[in-house]
Amino acid sequence: YRDVVIPYATGLYFIDMNRLVEEAVEEALEFKEMGFRAIKMKIGLGDLKLDAARVAAGRKAIGPAVKLAVHANHRFSVPHALKL
Repeated sequence: YRDVVIPYATGLYFIDMNRLVEEAVEEALEFKEMGFRAIKMKIGLGDLKLDAARVAAGRKAIGPAVKLAVHANHRFSVPHALKL
């Protein structure tokens, strides 16, 4: 069993397709300001470079102290997942 659980914020969905990276950064910073120490980000746009850019920008914004997970909803094949 665990005696400590780290709650995480989930979100960073695709709302404004013209601001996918910027909106993810803004929301991630809001979660960090709320005190979350872990965040789950939605990815799986079908564009590996755009997904990688969202993750990189989110990671840079929240820093190394906040855990960052990604969820692609089965969007990637195994080769694409490994590449990303």
